[in-house]
Amino acid sequence: MNLDLTVLISMSFASAIFGVFYFSARRKMTKELESDRPITYYTRKRIQHFFRLIMLVLIFSFAVSVLIILGIDMRSMNHGYSQFEKILLVLYVSCWMVISTGIGLYISGVFVEQYTMEAIKKDPEYSRIKVATKLLHGNMSHVSIFSGGMMVFLIISLFEFLNPSIPLATYEYVLYTCAGIFFGIIYGISQIRNLTWRSQMPYFLLITLFHLFLMIGSDLAHHPFNLFFLFFSVVASAILLIYKYRKRIEKAIDYTD
Repeated sequence: MNLDLTVLISMSFASAIFGVFYFSARRKMTKELESDRPITYYTRKRIQHFFRLIMLVLIFSFAVSVLIILGIDMRSMNHGYSQFEKILLVLYVSCWMVISTGIGLYISGVFVEQYTMEAIKKDPEYSRIKVATKLLHGNMSHVSIFSGGMMVFLIISLFEFLNPSIPLATYEYVLYTCAGIFFGIIYGISQIRNLTWRSQMPYFLLITLFHLFLMIGSDLAHHPFNLFFLFFSVVASAILLIYKYRKRIEKAIDYTD
């Protein structure tokens, strides 16, 4: 089995496990903050632990994307890098800089909000800080992280277009498809759970439509990663669209019945 396929399957399962752990921990943290906590709860150690966890996820994700590129390069029929490929790699690094910035904003927003005393939050002047924390902890950070992640995949897809693969076994194409569907479900649901799906949806749809345009007339037999990304982006975008129009869909179903 190819290196990038192995990484994609491992990434999908690891994301599912981490997602369950993260949202469970987040729910627990929210409940803890709703109750009165002693001053000893708000320590530097908690911030440092959270920072290490997020940095570990960032490093893991970056390593995964590097291995995917290496896997594409290993099964490619081409050798060496063209000028355009070098430009794509620069864009790839730039996207990771945006993602890293988003993670920094996320960490800052979370703890500025959590470590602000309730008495201060009730003060009308707190509305100024609330505007900042809502953007840092919400739209700005999540769009940078998750839509940035989709952009990384799109750039890798373009990289594979320039490095078509040798023919693979049938079961490998099936695994690329399954990994795309599975990871798309996780990615889409996570946007709903983190409450930023409205902000993410325009970017998800734009990237998906652009990729669909690129796929017109392409031979998927030589672009298996694009097969993964095709199903991933379509499934993730579809989940957001279904969630947005769920009431209309429910009414249509009831009307049909």
